[in-house]
Amino acid sequence: MKEKKVSDIVLDDDTSTVLFDDPSVSDLKGEDVLLEDNQTRQQKVLLEKETKKIMRFQRIIFSVFVIIGATCSYFTFRILENEKRLALENQFQQEANDFLQETLSSASSSFSLLKSLASTTTATATSTASQFPNVTLPLSLFVELSNDIIETSDFNLLFYAPLVETSELAAWEEYSTEQQLIDNRIPLVNSAVFTRDNSPYESPAHHLVNQVLPVWQVAPRSKTSATEINTDFCSRRDIEHVAVDVTSSSKPVLAGASDLSFIADGYIDRSESNLSSYLMQPVFESFKTGSAVKGAVVAFFSWDLIFKERRGPKGLAHLIVDDGCGQVFTYGVKDSYSVFLGMGNLHDKEEEASAVDVDFMEAYRFTRGNVPHPPIDGKTYDEYYKNTEMGNCAYTLTMYPTVEYFSALGDSEGSLFFALFVCVIFAIPFLLLLSYDVLVGRPQRNLLDKATNKMGMHSC
Repeated sequence: MKEKKVSDIVLDDDTSTVLFDDPSVSDLKGEDVLLEDNQTRQQKVLLEKETKKIMRFQRIIFSVFVIIGATCSYFTFRILENEKRLALENQFQQEANDFLQETLSSASSSFSLLKSLASTTTATATSTASQFPNVTLPLSLFVELSNDIIETSDFNLLFYAPLVETSELAAWEEYSTEQQLIDNRIPLVNSAVFTRDNSPYESPAHHLVNQVLPVWQVAPRSKTSATEINTDFCSRRDIEHVAVDVTSSSKPVLAGASDLSFIADGYIDRSESNLSSYLMQPVFESFKTGSAVKGAVVAFFSWDLIFKERRGPKGLAHLIVDDGCGQVFTYGVKDSYSVFLGMGNLHDKEEEASAVDVDFMEAYRFTRGNVPHPPIDGKTYDEYYKNTEMGNCAYTLTMYPTVEYFSALGDSEGSLFFALFVCVIFAIPFLLLLSYDVLVGRPQRNLLDKATNKMGMHSC
């Protein structure tokens, strides 16, 4: 029997029915449809995977931009802040050095003026052929010299005191009475020398042996009262200690900081503390080398006043004064203002590395061991005073910035603005990419999804 071919299939146009159908042809058509459906599904899966990869890559790119932008902004801020901190530290170093050098220069000039008054006293004794201790500067000359020194120096009070042997004490008191009559001091003030022994000192090696140091000519004269004239300045043992060093070394000595209100209250206008220091300048018998010390010119200054009206740092700083003899105290300094903060080292510990220090008037220190002293309790001078506060007063001035110094002068707005600017630079491409994804990428993905879904529907 002859087989019929597919080409022999005839369709009835009126009924649109197949007049003849071969089962093998139906199977082939089903396989083609199944293959096409599988291909569609695979394409859809591949498209979904590619879409997910693209979205994942976009998220990574966005995250990288955010992280890089935030990191760069942060480090930009920190770098700018560190540079500003370094600039402020350099500024503080310069301001502190200027302040300390100005203080040193003023003190050096003041101390040198005191030497001129001591030399004038020696010259007066030589020119008048007077014998110490009975030497007195003419009143007009003393007032003129002392006023000039006080007006142009850091000193508040100065006086001359002769070194009087106890064997000459009666003659000195007679001489002082006559001089007070000449100076029109009526009634007389303290015609006899008196003492105020209010701080005992244990070392006989530092006692003036059979000697006193009575206060004699005092400036400013307008403030002089009966409480100073003929007061034995060395009746306080710590002062006597300094006097022994001066007479033994024949050199001026800057004494440690202490409360000298017993003699200086009428002369020093204090605002916060009672801490004062004084310089003791020897007065020599003549101008010959090796001449004996016959008295001293003593000048006082208050630490409350010595720092005022100096050009200090623009921000608050702590100024530590250490006299090397046990007294440490702190001042707050800003611009031309200073205030006593209290005893001890009160600076901010976190600013330790930014300290600026100087040795204060190093030439006027008394160095232990450079003057021969008799043994004390069987020990040498150095052995006896080892690890003690006596005999080695050595001032240091140390200035520290405060935390407020950097916070007040180190405005962070500029650094923050620049950091935000860096962040904006990274934000612009981020926003462009995001906009592209919203306006272009996402519609394309939606269109692709729809096309894929239609393909799936047609395949069913």
